[in-house]
Amino acid sequence: MMKLTSSELIRINMRYYRVINGFTQEQLAEKLNMTEKHYCHLENGKYNMTLENLDMISSIFKKEPWELLKENHSEDNIPSKVDKYTGKRNTRL
Repeated sequence: MMKLTSSELIRINMRYYRVINGFTQEQLAEKLNMTEKHYCHLENGKYNMTLENLDMISSIFKKEPWELLKENHSEDNIPSKVDKYTGKRNTRL
């Protein structure tokens, strides 16, 4: 298995924790006081993550920022696993 970059791990974990906590991208963006488009770009890697955003996002999930860098969930977090959990193939969950 190829080693994931820190950015990839953060994005995978963001989506995973968002979905298992029952948030849509729109709802999470609202909690973060940003547009849905901005949040979507963070989650999809089009924008770089700032430490401030990492802190805010991890606090919403009741996690420490370093926990969004953990690779131990990477097998469970891949999009197909998240899609299986939700029963949907939709990045805007």
